[in-house]
Amino acid sequence: MNALSYSDFLEVHRILFSDYYPWAGQDRSITLPNDSVVKGQTRFCSPEEIKKVISVALNIGQSGQMNARPGRVMGPHDKRRIPIYN
Repeated sequence: MNALSYSDFLEVHRILFSDYYPWAGQDRSITLPNDSVVKGQTRFCSPEEIKKVISVALNIGQSGQMNARPGRVMGPHDKRRIPIYN
């Protein structure tokens, strides 16, 4: 089985959210390069970090680490609390 990539993630995002958001599945570093997305009190990953964070999350998920430490990457990407970089 091939490893999932950032472009695979974007395609899944498009499938799941395109009925709600016209930008679903688009690379935020291209569509909003200078703005972070905020919804309520939740600040989503910044455009300059999103590809790296998603790639790290996909690698962790596919390596089996999620079984040992569920929730490690899910949730707020606060680098002080959740070590997303190995």
